[in-house]
Amino acid sequence: MDGLIYGKITHYDKLFLLTYAQVAVGVEMRFVDRVGKEIWKGEQVSRKHEGGVATTPVGLILNAAFAAWHIKDDANLFRAADELGRELMGTIPEPKALAGAKRPRITQVVHDGMGKVLKFGDSLNIAVEAESGLKAAYARVEGLGLVDLVETEKGFYTAKVDIKPDVNVDASAVVAVVENEEGTMTERVSPLGVVNVDNTPPEPVTDLKVDGRDGEVVVNWTPSKSDDLDIYKVGVADVPQGPFTEIGKVRDNKIVHKLANFSTVHVQVTPVDKAENVGSVVKAMGRALPDPRFATATVLPRLVPARIEAPSVMTKANSPYTLNAPVALANTGVLLIEPGVAIQLERKTGITVHGELQVFGTKEAPVEVGGVNNGSYSTFLRLDSTLPVSIRGLKSTGGDIPVVVQAGTPMILDSQFLSNTYSAMEIGGSSRVVVRGCEIRGSSSAGVIVKGQAQPQFTGNVFAENSPFHMQSSSPYELNARDNSWKPAASRTTVLGNVDFAVSKKKRNSKNKSNSKK
Repeated sequence: MDGLIYGKITHYDKLFLLTYAQVAVGVEMRFVDRVGKEIWKGEQVSRKHEGGVATTPVGLILNAAFAAWHIKDDANLFRAADELGRELMGTIPEPKALAGAKRPRITQVVHDGMGKVLKFGDSLNIAVEAESGLKAAYARVEGLGLVDLVETEKGFYTAKVDIKPDVNVDASAVVAVVENEEGTMTERVSPLGVVNVDNTPPEPVTDLKVDGRDGEVVVNWTPSKSDDLDIYKVGVADVPQGPFTEIGKVRDNKIVHKLANFSTVHVQVTPVDKAENVGSVVKAMGRALPDPRFATATVLPRLVPARIEAPSVMTKANSPYTLNAPVALANTGVLLIEPGVAIQLERKTGITVHGELQVFGTKEAPVEVGGVNNGSYSTFLRLDSTLPVSIRGLKSTGGDIPVVVQAGTPMILDSQFLSNTYSAMEIGGSSRVVVRGCEIRGSSSAGVIVKGQAQPQFTGNVFAENSPFHMQSSSPYELNARDNSWKPAASRTTVLGNVDFAVSKKKRNSKNKSNSKK
């Protein structure tokens, strides 16, 4: 190394008025030898005036390149700074060995690959402003090779390179080379940055998981190993073969998708790099689950075992389930029941619940309980647990007393108890059951029997065609049975015991408004 050149921009400013542009650039440069002695120093201010729309190959490509970077207004400033630097370099004393050699002059080298990652189907445009009538002119781009430049206008040499599918270029400079008739050559590097070409698809994601939650699934994965990744496209479908609907373009490795509980969704994740190369698709399946234990609980066999001691699940796919002997849900056990499950009982069987019970039936897909071969059965559930018990969407037909509550604070919601031989429920002990939104119809004794120290609450239920009583209570506590529907109407002859079955003021006002509109 013979020396170093130091340079700095002392100032710059710009003025734009309609189609007129003026830029000013100041540069200071120093050339020092290997021991630090200053050999040459120069400084200069250049003002460049331009107007109208650029029409030369260099101007068109330069404007396009700066527009891609969203700094089109700086194109003239950039050109002025670059040309000023070149002019100052030309004032450095020429070595004696090169004295008298006439070198062809290159004014500018531009390309439109700045700030981009090119790929197959794209093109790289190069333009060089130099002396007219040169013997040879070409551009050198490592990875693309030598590119012949053609003088398309006087003093302007251009080339268009169509990117092939098997080419990859990593940060290569564009170097213009020209040769005059005397055989003297000049090289100049384009100051517009390097060229990148990427035709390699990104690595696929791994460990794709679709974890079910209440009303949603959480999709996550181990990221692609590619270091030029841009986004992940995530799509969902109802069936494995699609069609898939895009739900997001994300840069992290997680996305949440809202979904009805117990619905199955097929998910695919596709990596896309910065050149828009598309990697391999990875797929997985999952379900939205109101309780995460559905994913890990043991699926019970169709013939239900006599004792359940661990988290277990009854699935629609595995039903109908049959009880041919009494079943005990131990206090260590958990029983989860999906919508649409069918359960058949022999007489004098049923499940005694000491553990946790969660029934997730819906209006569209209730958990249906009945006797084997459409016969009758005695009791389906005996609730004797202080652990969480929630029964939703149960449809029981033809039982003697389908549900017997002996302890705890169970929730019985949005369920149907039809054509019971005696009663829909028998509620005793010191239980505090909540019964809401249920239909209790066609019981041949009393719709509900309450005894012991029980304090149940009834809201929004329909008691219909129960004979002779809708409700019969011997509890010493006044029962809250307001805001229910009674057919025939609730009275002291259809509701026995200390039961408040009045309609609340709020509901009565709402009913009066509805009648007035009619």
